[in-house]
Amino acid sequence: MKNLLLLIGLALSGGWTARAQTALLSEDFETGTLGGFTAVNGQQQPAWHAGLAAGNGPRWAGSTAAFVSTSAGTYGPLAGLSGVVHLYQDVTFPATPADFVLRFDYRSQGALDVLLVPTSYQPTAGVRPASPTVMQLSANLQSGGAYTSAWLRLPGALAGTTQRLMFTWSSASAVPAALPAVLDNVLLTAGAPVALAGTYTLDRQQPRGPRNFQSLTDAVYQLNTAGTSAPVMVNIAAGQRFTELVPQLWGTNTHPVVFQKQGAGANPELQSGNIDLVGAHHLTFDGLDIVPGPEAVGREAGYAISGAFDQGSHDIRIRNARITMRQDQPHTKGIYQRNLLLASSGPADSALVNRRIRYENLQIQQSRHGIWVTAGVGNVPDFDVEVARVTIGDGTSGSIGYPAAGAGYEAYGMYFMRVNGLNVHDNLVQNVVSRTNAAVGIYAYDLMGPRPAVFANNRVRDIEFRHPADPAMFASLPALVRGLWLLQAPASRALAAGHPLRVYNNEISELRHSLDPGAAQPTTRDGQTHGVLADLGGMAGSALLFAHNTVTVAAPAWAGFSSTALWMGTKNQQYGTAEVVNNLLLNLTPAISPVTATTVQAVVDVGIPATQATPPLTRVRMDHNDLVLTTAGTQRRLGSYYAGPAAGTQAYAALAAWQTGTGFDPNSLGLDPQFGPGPRLRPTTAALDNAGTPLAAVTTDLEGTTRGAVPDVGAYEFGAGITAATTPRPVLAQPWPVPFADELTVATPGAALGAGQLELLDALGRVVRRQAVPRYSEAVRLTGLHSLPSGAYWLRLSGPAGPQYTRQLVH
Repeated sequence: MKNLLLLIGLALSGGWTARAQTALLSEDFETGTLGGFTAVNGQQQPAWHAGLAAGNGPRWAGSTAAFVSTSAGTYGPLAGLSGVVHLYQDVTFPATPADFVLRFDYRSQGALDVLLVPTSYQPTAGVRPASPTVMQLSANLQSGGAYTSAWLRLPGALAGTTQRLMFTWSSASAVPAALPAVLDNVLLTAGAPVALAGTYTLDRQQPRGPRNFQSLTDAVYQLNTAGTSAPVMVNIAAGQRFTELVPQLWGTNTHPVVFQKQGAGANPELQSGNIDLVGAHHLTFDGLDIVPGPEAVGREAGYAISGAFDQGSHDIRIRNARITMRQDQPHTKGIYQRNLLLASSGPADSALVNRRIRYENLQIQQSRHGIWVTAGVGNVPDFDVEVARVTIGDGTSGSIGYPAAGAGYEAYGMYFMRVNGLNVHDNLVQNVVSRTNAAVGIYAYDLMGPRPAVFANNRVRDIEFRHPADPAMFASLPALVRGLWLLQAPASRALAAGHPLRVYNNEISELRHSLDPGAAQPTTRDGQTHGVLADLGGMAGSALLFAHNTVTVAAPAWAGFSSTALWMGTKNQQYGTAEVVNNLLLNLTPAISPVTATTVQAVVDVGIPATQATPPLTRVRMDHNDLVLTTAGTQRRLGSYYAGPAAGTQAYAALAAWQTGTGFDPNSLGLDPQFGPGPRLRPTTAALDNAGTPLAAVTTDLEGTTRGAVPDVGAYEFGAGITAATTPRPVLAQPWPVPFADELTVATPGAALGAGQLELLDALGRVVRRQAVPRYSEAVRLTGLHSLPSGAYWLRLSGPAGPQYTRQLVH
């Protein structure tokens, strides 16, 4: 018989069959026996058994399953044994035609066949059934040894008949390490599934029923097959772990569907599987962590979003989760959004592209890459993508990328290719390591308009290229370390004129080259360190706003290695404008010997030609910056400017020469900011206070503090900190309870404080809660904290007297 299509899915729980479905067969083997099934094992071993040894299938809660083994008390590789064993049960199909669906959980590294045969057919141990008597529903099912779930749609012609449903497992001694078959949670139904509507729970500790799922697989199957008739909320019990390979979720519903953590405690976890959305609509996952399983090979992505053949995914939100991947597996990504459609979509919202996607409050760790968003070839960008308050890296060196000796590839904290309307803000990217040609904090290629691309309030630090001990390993490629690497699309691939690039309130530091143990200083390759590289597109509307950023770079003291705090250029000499104001840019590279012709240390490098030969050069505005080159010497420049084919590149060693030669930076300074202690680059040089110029586009700093009427340069408003950096801060009264759960009460100094605000910061310095404090308040209560990840936090109380800090808290 013709094989029927096998779709990875789930078994619908018995509670859903009350009206539209009838259960023709339901067996979870929880009695510790084979139940209504008959085993045909013959005199051979291995044989079918039931019990605890093989574990429980993921769809329904329990502890036992049917499995093939040499005994009822053990399960594992067969060590060279071979055999063919059968398990069957007779099923009567109702006379009225209906949707017949078979669902089951299984795992197998041998060949597991699913068959229907006449009730007169008696299988023989050691012999695989053969046509024409056999109706083969699916052949040679294998899951790689991990549990997965399947569903098979059966022919309507079975109505009014009785058939023998049979599972046959076979293996050869040539595969000595193969894990034999495990079968669990078998359900055969007649009738259509019921559409979801309203509120449900996902709780393995509660019985399955009309309003409770026991697995993500169950919930996904219901959405895939029946959809929704109203908005849906699925509350996932806090602290529970779901170990299952969840099927792809299509979710083409028109109603919003939200999966969210319920209750206080740790986020629920999905282990060994991932969330894979294909052409899905109106879905939110809020508070579901991803953790790897014990398998040698895990999932490529924690959350994957892609377009289907005829539609993109849209209105998707992934938030409040920790995503932990397998760093020993190539190409892993915490988030993987892709779309390989080849049709042109045009500049507006289109049904073919992924659109309106939000990633919020995530932590991604132990992965080769953090976030990877890539659209198809040509002018087919994804549309309206936002990444907000995401932490890439867990604070330990090399937690993103390729930290192990002998391994290497490009590594990206965030990677974007072809997006129209990309907004990346309030993120921390750290601990990225590469061993080939690039270690990059945030990379964006072919940014497309007409919507602007925004990179704001991000911290990028600890981005490292580790040169391997083997000097031949990718020696022909340049070794690149870049904080922000931003490239607008050229005219040939741009959707419409005008795609501005806005980069403000970013802090970039700790970009470095290092050596693996035993590695020699590189002498046969070039190396580059760029704090920010911005390449404007080839259209008249290509524009860059670069404001209030703090960038420090330092090349190693090795010949052939160069560095630039800010490099900006254009793909077309006739187009592209840039406004560079209120930035703090430093090059801290020590003396290098020998200095080669290609070794250049610079603060800024401008490659946007002038529209006229002498200043003012109107296509570039640079002013009110602090530009610092700490070491003078050969091939060291405060700035370089490419003025066009006729004039070529002009280099200026000091600020005064730069101002005179280009007309740029007439009000800029060259003062050492003398950063204070701690990871934040906060200046303590009082002469830099109020050195900026007002910008309507930037009204707050990296931490959300309102910019002054005359703002400060760099990512932070100095406020009281610049003159009182060494003054001890008073400590608040003890907050309670500690550890806190959903609420936290904090005593305040009352009238002595004045009106201010209370902020809760995570261990990485990100503000996760903020609340105004009235002038005469004596205590402030923060609520709704149960959704925050467990870990260490800090409190910050700010008022007219400046910030005051408590000791560290625990959640």
